[in-house]
Amino acid sequence: MWLTSVILALPAAAQAQAAAPIAEARRLYDDGHALAARQVLDRAATAARDPAQRAELLGALLDLCIGAYDDACVVGATDRYVRVASPGALKDYRLDAARLALHRAEVTAAILDGPAWRGDDATDVELYLRRQVLGARIALAQGKPALAVAFLDRSLGLIASLEDAGTSRRAVAEHLAQAVLILAQAGQTERAHGLLVATGGFVGRTLPPRSVEAAAFAATGGSLLAEVGDLDGAARMLEIATGALQAIELDAPVRDWLLGSTLTLQAAIAAPKGDAAAARRGLDGHPLARLYAAPGRTPQTRDEYAYLAVRALTAAVEGKPDPVALAALTAEPQRVSDDPALEREAGVFRDFGRLTLTPHGAERGRILAGFAGRLRDEAVGSVAGVPGAWYRPSPIEKVMIALALSGADAEGPDRGDTAFALFQLGARFGPTFDSDALTALGQAHTPAQRETVHQALRLRAGRDRVERATIQALVLRPAAAGPARLDAQALRDFRGIDDGVAAAEQAAGRAGVPLSGANVVALPRFQAALAPDEAALQVTLSPGGLEYMCVRRDMAARSRRAADLRRFSIDLRLLRAALTATHAPSEEADVQFPVEAAVRLYDDLIRPFEGCLRPGDRVVWLSPVSDFATPLSALLAAPPPRLGEGWDLSRADWLVKRHAVSYPGSASVVIATRSGPGASAPLDFLGVGDPVLGEAKALLRGVRGAEIAELAPLPDTAEELAVSARGFRTSRLLLRADATEPRVRAELAKPYRYLSFATHGLVRDDLQGLAEPALVLTPAGGADAADDGLLTASEIADVSLAARFVALSACNTANFDLAEMSRELPALASAFAIAGAPQTLGTLWPVNSETGKAVVADTFNRLRDAPDAPAAVALAEAQRAFLAAPPGRAYLHPRFWAPFIVLGDAGPAAVR
Repeated sequence: MWLTSVILALPAAAQAQAAAPIAEARRLYDDGHALAARQVLDRAATAARDPAQRAELLGALLDLCIGAYDDACVVGATDRYVRVASPGALKDYRLDAARLALHRAEVTAAILDGPAWRGDDATDVELYLRRQVLGARIALAQGKPALAVAFLDRSLGLIASLEDAGTSRRAVAEHLAQAVLILAQAGQTERAHGLLVATGGFVGRTLPPRSVEAAAFAATGGSLLAEVGDLDGAARMLEIATGALQAIELDAPVRDWLLGSTLTLQAAIAAPKGDAAAARRGLDGHPLARLYAAPGRTPQTRDEYAYLAVRALTAAVEGKPDPVALAALTAEPQRVSDDPALEREAGVFRDFGRLTLTPHGAERGRILAGFAGRLRDEAVGSVAGVPGAWYRPSPIEKVMIALALSGADAEGPDRGDTAFALFQLGARFGPTFDSDALTALGQAHTPAQRETVHQALRLRAGRDRVERATIQALVLRPAAAGPARLDAQALRDFRGIDDGVAAAEQAAGRAGVPLSGANVVALPRFQAALAPDEAALQVTLSPGGLEYMCVRRDMAARSRRAADLRRFSIDLRLLRAALTATHAPSEEADVQFPVEAAVRLYDDLIRPFEGCLRPGDRVVWLSPVSDFATPLSALLAAPPPRLGEGWDLSRADWLVKRHAVSYPGSASVVIATRSGPGASAPLDFLGVGDPVLGEAKALLRGVRGAEIAELAPLPDTAEELAVSARGFRTSRLLLRADATEPRVRAELAKPYRYLSFATHGLVRDDLQGLAEPALVLTPAGGADAADDGLLTASEIADVSLAARFVALSACNTANFDLAEMSRELPALASAFAIAGAPQTLGTLWPVNSETGKAVVADTFNRLRDAPDAPAAVALAEAQRAFLAAPPGRAYLHPRFWAPFIVLGDAGPAAVR
């Protein structure tokens, strides 16, 4: 990044003398030898006689120190740089980086008032990007996350406005890596995650793998993926970061900080999964391990307390004592920071570690009594007041919440409200972005307020979508020679979009609707929204077992149960494998089913609620569907009779025969959908399906067109839609050439009560560069790039629907990863809910054509006859009817009838 700008800034006579040491330093730095690179520049600057040449060499040294996060190096190099720099250089952004590196509050508070921050000159692209990311870092240090995001709004808008990055591709990659980190730190997890998905490959390919920037980006990506629940992806990126940091030559304090935070997170992910060996490997190689090899040290930083907390958790998973960690955690605490937030975090880590290592008894009970409330208050108060900043627990915070639940007394003075809040906070682990937006909409009390909030949400979603897509298109272009080329009009357009987003969000704030927070619903308010025959159930993992909460209109009950979590995980995998089997229907093969696993899972997930759950209750499942990635309908209360070497599934007591189940995923979604203003829907049914895919390669440029063309055709969906539409007074089907984005959008603008999309549903990365779930339509081609044959989640959320129910079904879909589908499908459902449709029927794995036609069509027929019935009830009745008269004995296997679930709120219309 700094080579080109430094060389071009030199007077012509000094260029030749400066080029060699700067190029050599760049080569060493990129190869993981940051200290050697510094020495090359230091010697060259000391030997240089020309003051301008010396200043440029020291400026290059400063840039290297900034890139390596080495504050001591920044401060030391700045002293030398100031002595030889020209008067104009005293406005150099590097000097402000040095002021920030001092970590003195009074100095940091005044930095952005200096002359270097007046104006907004984007002529020098690389310099502009460096200045903006520094401004964002300063704003974060000042406690102004909204200002930090504003800096990145402008820099990302500039990148999106580039016609070509030219020789600035590395500067762009470095900036994108920093932007992902800062957006996440500011609380905008959704935007950061979208940017990571869209550009992470480019950043990873562009940054030299042994550079500090590459290692830091891998660590950032791992942390972000952990926050959104992709623990496998997080583990892979953290492994890359660890390997790079262990190989890179850095000053010990910087290396220990970067490597230590990465290893702490690695262990925090591994330990709760029961992989104590992986957690222990990370802790044994931790830079802090040598400080805590023996008792006697008192923790002095927040990072030390975090390390000790994870170390305590790992010891608990191993079933071993850790007297050194316990001694450090129980020592008289020292003040670790002048930052109140860091001080509170350190206190939470300290209490968690003590609780984990302290035996059951009076002392542990005393600590635990206050821990639950403090953790709740810390989580709720930790979210920055930045639009789009929603609380997400980290992996270690999720374990903390589970532990705290054992100290949240349902019989105490809050009557279970603390426990209910902790259950909600624990469930926010994963991709809950769209449900947060839906909750914001639910806080609007009038149609006008809802329109104001919807405008703010859609403008932000639209800006982020265009930003991602445009930047992705830029970085996927082949590298070009020459400087970066900026489209000035495009930059003005992005500035206008940013201004529009800010104005809309300010209007939402004036309407009294916050667009950030933890979205915790008070227990009494939630109970008042339930119908008498509804039971809201939630389950969360805790160390050594499971925690349960059942909420009814007139009661709330909690319990906990010891469980073999390893056996539990194996049972889930066995059931998923059986449900996603792909062989043709076979009466011989389909009498096989992991009955014992299905019964054990019923015992783990449902039986503890039997004191609260009544016959015929509608179950409102508050745990995210991705937590267990298995439909409850396929669980068994008891084994059915044997049939040969298999089971007589015609006599199986499936849960669906007892209860209808909906999956809103959170209490806040239930409140949002039941309190929002309703919409009139005079039209009945709109069906979309059987898209024409084979011509996509010719109609759409690039790889995506070829990928869409390779998707399997779906001719059977036309019949499914026709059967679903029967009996409705008004219906419209968009099939084949009519199923294009322009025609679908035009019909969605009309007030239909029911919608059905019988087409491929895609998740992130199913197609190259696909950053969000989408429905496949017939590509239209033409000049409008938005008519690409994909109706994405953000495009869905951008419309206004009158529909009460949407069905998403498809045949021959290629994705059989049930865990991934359970993470991604709720995003589509929430997008429809934001648009106004509170209930969505989705499928967790590819649907058999015969079953799809029978179950989906019957669900619509039942809703037609009882339009106010909850969709979950209509689905359960359709599944029961299918089981009573299947097209063949093989179809009794739940792989045929159980993929369907109702996401969102399926409560009665009267409650709304």
